Amino acid sequence: MLLLPSSKFSRLALSVVGLLAVLLFAAIEGIRSPATRELFSDLLQGALLLWAAYCSAHVARNSSRYLRQLWTLLASALFLGTAGQALGIYYQSFVHAPRLTPWPSDVLFVLWVMPAIMMLVPRPARRSARIDWLQVLDFAQVGIVALTAYLYFFMFLRVGKRRGRR
Repeated sequence: MLLLPSSKFSRLALSVVGLLAVLLFAAIEGIRSPATRELFSDLLQGALLLWAAYCSAHVARNSSRYLRQLWTLLASALFLGTAGQALGIYYQSFVHAPRLTPWPSDVLFVLWVMPAIMMLVPRPARRSARIDWLQVLDFAQVGIVALTAYLYFFMFLRVGKRRGRR
């Protein structure tokens, strides 16, 4: 069962998105202090991501079979993006970590696309109520490769450059 555009939730979802978009525009245009503008902008972007993730999860609950899987994967990707945004806000605005150093949020920003990529995996020919372990292992493999590439290129190479300068 899919939600009709005229449902109460659809109107609420559009209203919240509209409100958040207006607030984001007002924050960008109205706040003069760069640090405050950046903080409010980041917070509102995180709120938009979180709302999109919640809406995707809501639609997934009301969908059936394959569409449920697709909406769940999209919600997972958006929740990872939200977590990355929250960590980025923390490290930028509260820890005041240098911008050119790797932050833990970078891992989530690299990995958030994994569930979205999994949406492109072809639909299985057979339908089964059991867990498709081959697809779970494919998903884990993509995650391991992405995490390894991130750790190698961003963390270890940067640490190696720091040691070479001493």
